[in-house]
Amino acid sequence: VLYSWNAENWKPRTPVQIEKGFTNFDISPDDRTLLFFNDQALLFWRGARDTFRVKIPHLDRYCFSPGGDEFFFFDGQQAKVYSLELRGNEMVQQRDYKNVQQRKGEKAEKRAEPRLLANTNFEVIGMACENGSLWLAGRDSIIRLELSGLKDRQWKTVQSVAWDANIPYNVTGVQLNPGRQVAWLLSTDSLFYFRL
Repeated sequence: VLYSWNAENWKPRTPVQIEKGFTNFDISPDDRTLLFFNDQALLFWRGARDTFRVKIPHLDRYCFSPGGDEFFFFDGQQAKVYSLELRGNEMVQQRDYKNVQQRKGEKAEKRAEPRLLANTNFEVIGMACENGSLWLAGRDSIIRLELSGLKDRQWKTVQSVAWDANIPYNVTGVQLNPGRQVAWLLSTDSLFYFRL
């Protein structure tokens, strides 16, 4: 259930029921889209009548593009990175997620589906998207992918940077901030700071 309050008088508004089974929550950088997710499904929510739900193979890591118009995620079971376009003003949910014929004579609306960006040969433990680049952190290095062409939208590895120190065995994740050229490694008992 989503609860909200009027910011001026703090009176509660009517709560909104969301679909059950989503155990995690985040906010898109567009400041109007909420993300509810579990290991195998994503629910992008802008309002009771403006939602978009998509099934995914598996979710281990994710990040948004800076404007929130693209969502990237890593499937550790298949070692693949996917993207999902969230462009457009409305995400009105269709009954199914494939092409939907609206009315006779109108073009079918194609729903966004996860698109494979890259296969990886390492476990992605951190992701970030900034300045047109997708950064993927592994246990031995960080790679940077860039879009190589607008037509085919292929992402290519343009840089690989090895960590300049041994990464502890118990690292559970990496928070990347490419703009500041820093990374924070999170472990079960410590926090490590690195300059990129």
